[in-house]
Amino acid sequence: METFQRSQVKTLQCRLAEHPHHIIAVFGPRQSGKTTRVRQALRRIDRPNRYFTLDELDAGGAGFPGPTAALRLPREPDTEWLVRTWQHAREEADASSNGLVLVLDEIQTIPRWSSTVKGLWDADRFENRQMHVVLLGSAPLRVQAEPRRPL
Repeated sequence: METFQRSQVKTLQCRLAEHPHHIIAVFGPRQSGKTTRVRQALRRIDRPNRYFTLDELDAGGAGFPGPTAALRLPREPDTEWLVRTWQHAREEADASSNGLVLVLDEIQTIPRWSSTVKGLWDADRFENRQMHVVLLGSAPLRVQAEPRRPL
């Protein structure tokens, strides 16, 4: 029996079937179905994916098969972990004829995540890399604001 599918799942499927032109961002309150929607969409596409939930301590880097000690989630994920994980995803995307979908759930737990993600994403667009990135977050969108520097 098919489980209930929320209407946004079809939209996510369509975006993941396109060439990756934009980061897919899914933000909203806790327990509103963000993770369920994304996981349903991932099950319905023919593309490898790696899913990391950043609010689960010591999740073991379950997003990648094989030896992944470098990707093991630290107690407090940081930008260094984000860059290492993204690079590993790039390698897998480049090795796959179908590309890859990298999903980072609860991205707001990483300090200064938005500027790091922007730099990594821009480099991937320059390389025309076949890698979708889906970001999920449960904090308000203002978490993207970087600390202001004095003028």
